[in-house]
Amino acid sequence: GTGTQPFDVEGFWGAVNGNKQYPPMAIKRHLEGTVIIMTTLDGGGNCLGVSVAASSGHDILDNAAVKAAYAACPFPNASGRTVTVQTSVHFGLNE
Repeated sequence: GTGTQPFDVEGFWGAVNGNKQYPPMAIKRHLEGTVIIMTTLDGGGNCLGVSVAASSGHDILDNAAVKAAYAACPFPNASGRTVTVQTSVHFGLNE
């Protein structure tokens, strides 16, 4: 991109949540929660890093959220600049 468009935060949220895998062990243990992750992407949409900004309280869910963000990359980055996006990933058993 030429850097004229904003980054598609909503689209990235959809891609991350579309790649979310509820860990079978978490389901078995009835673990639920929401993880807030920070994903940094380069101008080409490649994932430079993912970190947990707010834990769900369960490492297994936090790790699954990080994996989902990596799985969503590369993601089109219309801004053409390095961006860091905050995404919430919710794990709920009755969804």
